[in-house]
Amino acid sequence: ARWRPGDRWAALLAEPSRDWAGYAYLVVALAVAVLVLGQAPAFVVVVPGLLVFAAVAVERR
Repeated sequence: ARWRPGDRWAALLAEPSRDWAGYAYLVVALAVAVLVLGQAPAFVVVVPGLLVFAAVAVERR
């Protein structure tokens, strides 16, 4: 979610974020996504977009 046009992926992955609350939010979002997919596998099309949305929301908060 930290990527901007012109940035290199290697540089972004080399410097980890220190936002532990953000990591916790993303882990909870991933757990909810797995739960939803376990109950309704048809959401496999929608869930990746929701996880990206969650990552962007955590980055912008």
